[in-house]
Amino acid sequence: MRLLGGTRFTEDIDVLIKPGKVEEMKHIRQKLIEVDPRFANTRVLKLYCQIPDPDVPAPQPEARAHVLIETLATGNLGLPTAPEPTLQFSTQDLPIELPVLHPSVLILTKLKRWTTIFASSRPKSRKKAASDLVDITFLVQWLIQEELCIDFDLYQLSEGKERSVLLDYVRMYWDHLLEGENAEQVTLLVSILRDDDRSEIEAAQLKHGNSAAHARLKASEPPPTD
Repeated sequence: MRLLGGTRFTEDIDVLIKPGKVEEMKHIRQKLIEVDPRFANTRVLKLYCQIPDPDVPAPQPEARAHVLIETLATGNLGLPTAPEPTLQFSTQDLPIELPVLHPSVLILTKLKRWTTIFASSRPKSRKKAASDLVDITFLVQWLIQEELCIDFDLYQLSEGKERSVLLDYVRMYWDHLLEGENAEQVTLLVSILRDDDRSEIEAAQLKHGNSAAHARLKASEPPPTD
């Protein structure tokens, strides 16, 4: 998120790997550990990187926070079957360009995870859900700023998966905002939905018995003529 302009401290980084590249990624992980002491593996084969801790006041350059780097195979766990489309980003500290999943699709991956954990009572899951909400809110603002919409068609689903799965991610988030009476965020979310997508989601809300959706539909009906 920070490459896109977000301010939330990076707690983890997800790296999408194309099919057939898993062994290659294992090799890259090992090479990173060998050439750069900031990288380390754990006994459960998770890769971590040490970066300056923003919560420790300067000057304390030795203070470090550990950021988990997870390597995820495309197509697994409901992720896109290809890590694309992407945007290229670089920073002053990182002169090389890094491909980042396009925000119009990235927001759906964030919503996907959030919908699976937001109702959890586990502290770790609740913490992840809270950070996902921060990212989702930021991505909504980013898309508005760039005058873009969520692009359901660019999300490459696994064979057998239907587009309605993606619409459900947005529906559940929309319902969550309605239950929290967060009208402002609902308005922002709706502004990054194409009309056809919005209509499908609202139809699904009615199907799932969302009372707020029923109220919207009732308000939009023309008054009786007799």
